[in-house]
Amino acid sequence: MRTETTENYRRAAMRLADIARDGGARAALLTSPSRGQGTTTTVLNLARQLHECFGLKTLVVELNRATPSLARRFKLDPAKSIEAIARGKLSVGEAIQEGAAGIGMIVAGTQGNAGEHAVSQGALQMILDDAADDFGFMLVDAPPILSHADALLASKVVPTLILVVQAGRSSWEALDRIRRDLESRDVAIFASILNKHKRFIPGWIYRSIAR
Repeated sequence: MRTETTENYRRAAMRLADIARDGGARAALLTSPSRGQGTTTTVLNLARQLHECFGLKTLVVELNRATPSLARRFKLDPAKSIEAIARGKLSVGEAIQEGAAGIGMIVAGTQGNAGEHAVSQGALQMILDDAADDFGFMLVDAPPILSHADALLASKVVPTLILVVQAGRSSWEALDRIRRDLESRDVAIFASILNKHKRFIPGWIYRSIAR
């Protein structure tokens, strides 16, 4: 039986698939206000929906070097990472591994320092360019936007941003700060996935998922 959250995943995947097929964006960046709000779970569910329901072979790129989980979860080689691409140790093709349900994955590698953020931007652009022929869509699993600069920096490469919010976990002030930060960088929230939705969230968030 489909839950409301599953329908949210399917709705977001359908919008992404429609835009990709119309010649628009073929990549999306997912982040959340803080840790533990379900960003990685959302990325994996969207990837599965895009692949199984809309016929788009999907690549998941794990940008969250603070708390990487894909290598452990899917028994992948942690050395075949975006970090290895950034350092010139591997090509994009060499770093792609197969996760569940035929989904391609590039894992984060080890935790980096602040000075390596720009290198990650370059590696992300390289992945976006080199994987375009083999994958119909790319989903970037970014760290929490309020505590890590990687998410904001990556939005310059992948400006289609999906905000993952668990109802009751983030204050209105925190969500409004995210909106203002993104607007100052000319990045719009494409959609929001609301986990454990109880409909007491700010109207601008609710409207973004109802479109």
